[in-house]
Amino acid sequence: SQVALSVELPAGASLEATSRVLRQIEDRVRDIPDLKYIETSAGQSATGGFGGSSSTGTNYGQVRLILKDPVGNLDRMTFWKPRTDMRERSDVAVAEEVRARVRDIPGAAIRTTEVSG
Repeated sequence: SQVALSVELPAGASLEATSRVLRQIEDRVRDIPDLKYIETSAGQSATGGFGGSSSTGTNYGQVRLILKDPVGNLDRMTFWKPRTDMRERSDVAVAEEVRARVRDIPGAAIRTTEVSG
């Protein structure tokens, strides 16, 4: 599962400006305990998840937040095992926190989508 963020700056924005916004997003979300890792790409933005449309240009970027595996029923039954590499929250709950953390970044339109799979 993942949370995908598509970023669009005004037309004509430099790749450097786009990268700066992407770094701000990374800085604001990196301490979310549900994250496994972060992938960032400047110069292209995919929308609609896998197989969706994409936009290319120096003013576009994307951040993919790969989430830890969720705790399942069997995991709950083996309560004596540590579950530090798993998450309790749903994809939607993590995405809501991400939205709250990045909504006030100036100069960029940021769309957040939960992608299960």
